[in-house]
Amino acid sequence: MRAFLIIGLTLFGLTGIAVHAQTGSGQIERQTTGTILDRLMTSGEMTYQVKLQDGQTVTVGDNESVSTAAGRSFFPGDRVVVTVYRDIDGLTRYLLADHARGDALLWVVGLFLVAIWWFTRSRGLRSLVSLGVSLVMLILWVVPSIANGSNPVVITLIGASLILAITLLWTEGLTRMTAAALGGTVGAMMVTGFLSAWAISFTKLSGLGSEEAFALGSIGLSRSIDLSGLLLAGILVGILGVLDDVAVAQAATVAELRHANPTLTNRALYQAAMRVGRSHLVAIINTLALAYAGTALPLLVLFRLSDQPFGMIVSSELVATEIVRTVLGSIGLLLAVPLTTILAVILQVRPHSSASHSHA
Repeated sequence: MRAFLIIGLTLFGLTGIAVHAQTGSGQIERQTTGTILDRLMTSGEMTYQVKLQDGQTVTVGDNESVSTAAGRSFFPGDRVVVTVYRDIDGLTRYLLADHARGDALLWVVGLFLVAIWWFTRSRGLRSLVSLGVSLVMLILWVVPSIANGSNPVVITLIGASLILAITLLWTEGLTRMTAAALGGTVGAMMVTGFLSAWAISFTKLSGLGSEEAFALGSIGLSRSIDLSGLLLAGILVGILGVLDDVAVAQAATVAELRHANPTLTNRALYQAAMRVGRSHLVAIINTLALAYAGTALPLLVLFRLSDQPFGMIVSSELVATEIVRTVLGSIGLLLAVPLTTILAVILQVRPHSSASHSHA
């Protein structure tokens, strides 16, 4: 989910922040795409002949310092993003901003869709519809609301609850299991939200723990974007999908245990389901921690190559943010299992057996 959200946000224009930094001075007019026809060395600088999407062929410059730092290289035939801007003399200039990855991303997403259809058939298609609804909710309502200065935590809690309700009802139907999973997930998410707010305040995190957040801070002051609240909202969105998975699995476990042994007391049913849930939790928490570590891997390598003491590295804003994110996400998962189990046990009606009346 997080990866798809990043792709969506990028397509909705956050790349303009980096472009502004590349042009240095001057006024950006627009961005367009094109294909590199040739590259030339002119006056000691690399330039490119690019055919833009409107058919115009222009000479485009390359900010070599930015390209080198980002490890980028451009060759004839590459699809690229071109920034059109006016320099301080009022002349129209063109600058290579990035590779145009739209077509490549379509192939990658297409492979993903084929894999889902091949292995899950119609049930997988239902999950794709749910994913689409989630993305629409996030990109068209949650993100604009936060960008306009609304409270990120409140908006995220409302949006996440709606996403969960729609997703569970669409994929699982209106059942006792769905109600238990929804209640357990929302409850765990709300408690995680309160704990995250405390942890962010206690550890003095500003929300500027990444380049993206720092860029938002530089352009969002006039819009009063609450960056610490945005960090909290990001924690909730990050665990949303995993919470959903854990809660549904736990509610289904309770239903199957009740079906297999209708004579189980509620206490015995809860204990049996929790034994299964604990095993599931161990694997899920490890997965969550590794996922966060994977996204922060370049940062970890950077710190490893530096000569800073370990204590200084851990207490830095960047690393502390990832630690808080991982710990609070894990706590949310831990809470989801007992909450969902309790609700599922309550909602699973215990049938009256003849054995229960034999002692009368």
